[in-house]
Amino acid sequence: LKNNYKFVEVRDEDGELINKNEDKYSIVIDKNTRNIIRVYYEKVYTLSITKLVNDYDPNNEDMTRFFQFQVKLKDLNNNPVSGVYHYKLNNGSEINEIQFNNQGIANINLKHNQTIKFIDLPKFINYKVTEINTDGFVVEITKPDNQVEVNYTTGYYQLNSNQSVQFLNITEYILPETGSSAGLILSIVVVLLLGTPVVNILYPFAKKVCKLVLN
Repeated sequence: LKNNYKFVEVRDEDGELINKNEDKYSIVIDKNTRNIIRVYYEKVYTLSITKLVNDYDPNNEDMTRFFQFQVKLKDLNNNPVSGVYHYKLNNGSEINEIQFNNQGIANINLKHNQTIKFIDLPKFINYKVTEINTDGFVVEITKPDNQVEVNYTTGYYQLNSNQSVQFLNITEYILPETGSSAGLILSIVVVLLLGTPVVNILYPFAKKVCKLVLN
């Protein structure tokens, strides 16, 4: 369906639900009277999940691999939501199916610069997106409310608008342990010898400042 509408049901002129059998709706027609059926649709919101890798290197297998995500759905009563839903990949025209199990969980795989867009999740549903295989990376998440934090999960959000989340993987650097006197002494010695600012010695791997834009 166009314009992000989802089919709901079919009713007769009096508002009675028309019989459904094997995903087909049937009604007895009286050729001597006017017959009216009402087909109902509802506007749905979309949820987009984008995967990015900072300083992407196409020759680095750790960066070119698939990254796994878990998407978990709950209704307003905190009960799992299962069933088959649909998505598009990278704003393509092909519509794909995905099954959420009886715990409301589905797993997806995304590579760098890929976006999955769910197009028919129930309106106002609560969802949580978690990146699973984060070894070797620090994960920076841009959430639907535009909050950016280092984490591996969005926590639960309500789908009350068209929403997007972005997972940016950054190479993880190992810094000296906090409170290490040896590291501090070494830094002071280097400063005395080379005149290098202390801040550059203590934080040699400062992350680049990036501007993140979500559509």
